Amino acid sequence: MARRSTKRAGGTPPAAPPPIDLGPEPLPAAEETTEAAPAAEPAPIDPGQQSAIIELPVAELGNEYVSRHCEARLNHRQSVALQRLFNGLDAAGARLAGGNRIYSRPDAVRWLLEQIAEAIDGK
Repeated sequence: MARRSTKRAGGTPPAAPPPIDLGPEPLPAAEETTEAAPAAEPAPIDPGQQSAIIELPVAELGNEYVSRHCEARLNHRQSVALQRLFNGLDAAGARLAGGNRIYSRPDAVRWLLEQIAEAIDGK
């Protein structure tokens, strides 16, 4: 079976989009939990690190089914934003509600959804 080339026609990759300016505010410190956690020290927060404050539209739940699974392909801009979120959470030593560190991009999405749920429910 012949291998297909992974190179794009034309030989040059597309240009990267310009960096996203999210403002100069530092991330807040991660909340402490009562559960036992690894004793590793979190990495120091880079003074140039940025944070973003966003407003999200949310609605009440009806009687619809609520799936616990989400799979998505990201475009370049979305993947860059997710990587920046992951890097910032990792640098801040952020933890999920269960006390686990953020070790993956899906963990970063879980953390983001926990923050939204907490803002909505206060739970």
